[in-house]
Amino acid sequence: MTTYINTRATARAIGIPHGEPYKCPELRPIAGRITTRTTALPSRRGNRLHHPCGLVTDLAGLPITPAPEITP
Repeated sequence: MTTYINTRATARAIGIPHGEPYKCPELRPIAGRITTRTTALPSRRGNRLHHPCGLVTDLAGLPITPAPEITP
């Protein structure tokens, strides 16, 4: 006679009460003014910082002037 291994899962999670669903607290929106603080900061694109007021600077904070257009 061949002995068969029990394939039914009998393990249970430790520390989680049985029957209570997981509420995913890490997926809740962040409380606070994070979005209003970050809108005042410049965006980095390559080696340039683009400020919300339209100013473009290098990483040291020095303004970058546009190159003069060459007309033929």
